[in-house]
Amino acid sequence: MKALFALALLSMAALAGCSGSSGAGTTPSTDSEGRYVIDMTSGNRFSPANAAVPVGAVIVWEHKGGAPHDVQDKAGSFSSGPIGGLTEGEEFTHQFNQTGTFVYICHVHEGSGMKGTITVA
Repeated sequence: MKALFALALLSMAALAGCSGSSGAGTTPSTDSEGRYVIDMTSGNRFSPANAAVPVGAVIVWEHKGGAPHDVQDKAGSFSSGPIGGLTEGEEFTHQFNQTGTFVYICHVHEGSGMKGTITVA
């Protein structure tokens, strides 16, 4: 019985590692310069909120309207500047030269869910 229980636990662990729905994220679309685009929306969201890009990728966050936004890495490795410093039509770019997962926010709208993740592989 213990062997059967152990086998069941190992099977569940293996399947959990293969889950497609909890993957690294969506590959954002690219612009004419080959940069990956994440929109800062008037609904106070990053779109896509969870992105996956290759090493060396340049991401551009484009302010699509609404209240002022910013882009701040929670670990401090990148920042668009002052809190709420980006207004409609402005953008922020950052190149990702190392693998890892980067969690970022808009300080102005973090409380309402304006958060994102970049997974670089």
